[in-house]
Amino acid sequence: MLGPVRFTHMETCARNAIKAWRDEEGNKRRKIEDEKRKKELDEEDILRLPGVLAERDRSIAVLRALLNQKSKKLTEGAVTASPSKVMDYSDMPLEAMRRLEGAKDKSIAFLLKNIDAEEAKVKKIEDEERARKWLEAGSTTAAHSREEQEVTQEDRETSDNLERVVP
Repeated sequence: MLGPVRFTHMETCARNAIKAWRDEEGNKRRKIEDEKRKKELDEEDILRLPGVLAERDRSIAVLRALLNQKSKKLTEGAVTASPSKVMDYSDMPLEAMRRLEGAKDKSIAFLLKNIDAEEAKVKKIEDEERARKWLEAGSTTAAHSREEQEVTQEDRETSDNLERVVP
């Protein structure tokens, strides 16, 4: 290479080398910043998750009691609840607490679904019972309806007579 081409080539090589070095340094900085952010989030989770898990335990206990109560209405028997232990989540590893949080969320969703199903069963039974009572009382209801219609007709006649008398 002779002349100005040689200097252009050196300039291009130097620019490429500097660009590669800057990209590498930028990647290192981004990686360090990402690790710092992850570490901060992990520290926040370590402080947050034990309280969240304890609260979820209480929610699960309440939902189980409610489900047992709804089930008792259907079975008319005694359904015993499993005893709940108080857990200390602060000594658990972070990943285990995260997995446990997901599992507890799924447990809550399952219990809510079962409570809705039990309520639907209770409502269906109550509706059937109302329909049965209505059918049993159907003949007396029909007679009662005729009496109400007769009374209503008499009230109309009376009000019409009053309107004629009072201007």
